Amino acid sequence: MELIKKEYHKVGKQFIRFVIIGFVSSIFYYLVYATLYIFFQFHYLISATIGYILGVGLGFILNFQYSFSTQRKIHRTMINYFSVYFVSLIINLILLRIMVENLFMDPLISDLILLPIIGLMNFFGIKFIAFGDRSH
Repeated sequence: MELIKKEYHKVGKQFIRFVIIGFVSSIFYYLVYATLYIFFQFHYLISATIGYILGVGLGFILNFQYSFSTQRKIHRTMINYFSVYFVSLIINLILLRIMVENLFMDPLISDLILLPIIGLMNFFGIKFIAFGDRSH
């Protein structure tokens, strides 16, 4: 029972750190996305892709240092990390396009709706795939 409490506490701390780092990198992403879309008039999918890549880079550096401890080599962790985020980028772009093109929603509002959904998906992908935390 003590092991379960300890693991629960560890996951809780990781999740809180991940959320804080995710919030920072999401704000960074969204600022890049909105700036490119509004001021430079890039297509919303291109703006989202550029912002996403930059936000993921920031998130990797911060998560590697503060959220998840790993015994893996940084190269393998990086490959897995960016693979998880590549999949979530594709899902995000597909859903964003559906919301904008089919549901006629504003691109900026649509992306705000998607941020927490994609963020939760990323937490579990990063925890179990990129940083290899399969402890029980």
